[in-house]
Amino acid sequence: MIIAIIVSILSGVTIVLSRTTNALLSIKTNTLVSTFYNYIVGLLFSSLALMLFKNIGTTFSQNSEIPSYIYFFGGPIGILAVFFSAYLALKIPSLVMTLLLFFGQIVAAIIIDYFLTNTLNISNIIGGILVFIGLLFINQK
Repeated sequence: MIIAIIVSILSGVTIVLSRTTNALLSIKTNTLVSTFYNYIVGLLFSSLALMLFKNIGTTFSQNSEIPSYIYFFGGPIGILAVFFSAYLALKIPSLVMTLLLFFGQIVAAIIIDYFLTNTLNISNIIGGILVFIGLLFINQK
């Protein structure tokens, strides 16, 4: 359990660092170049991780029930997310952006869970409301 917590924290740190680095690179070049390099570096590191940890976790053959359109739309949606993230990172503080992304993930998870399972998890809804209230307090000066 402790390893999962440490990996989750490191994942959050790398996301913020990646977003900040992309924003700085987009200042030096432009947002499209920044997005391109983000994907090249991501491809290299994910390929390395796949080679190192290929015997851990699941494979595509074990997940045959996943619809193919998920793989088709994942790339373009990821590119748009990185592009807008690099653009917006120059305009709003990193903490606010991180909380907005977290809030968006909570809302998306609630919507997806509702449509896939026809249930609403009240703790997720309360958590989303608390994050939104926190955003309101952070933006007040």
